[in-house]
Amino acid sequence: MRQDIEQGLRTILQEALGKMDLVTRHEFGQQTALLNKTQLRVTELENRLRAMELKVRELRQQEPKQKK
Repeated sequence: MRQDIEQGLRTILQEALGKMDLVTRHEFGQQTALLNKTQLRVTELENRLRAMELKVRELRQQEPKQKK
């Protein structure tokens, strides 16, 4: 009788978990790696943008002031 109850509970638990939107550890690891790679890329692009903004400011400061 105990085995029947355990089997019934396992079946119910598996059905409940099957309805949930879960991912495997492998899928989670892949998504985590992709997120880390994306975060690094965003940081690189932010640094490049900052450098370009500084260059634009420097160039604007070097331009002769136009008379109105």
